Amino acid sequence: MARYHFSMHNDDKTRSEEVGIQALYNDATAVAFARGVIGNVLHGNINRYSDWSMDIAEGTRAVASIRFDVSADSGQF
Repeated sequence: MARYHFSMHNDDKTRSEEVGIQALYNDATAVAFARGVIGNVLHGNINRYSDWSMDIAEGTRAVASIRFDVSADSGQF
């Protein structure tokens, strides 16, 4: 299993939050995990996080950056 790092930031990167590190099987699992976190964060806080993204990295390799305004079910990132 690989160790994936998850962090969130607004568009101009003046605000950010660390989500943490999670051991997962592959990139697809990491993206699915991130989408679940985004769904939980947006529940009740949609205005605060409307211009945010979550970055996923495995070591120094960038895996994905998912905008919060993209539906967790849309398949886009």
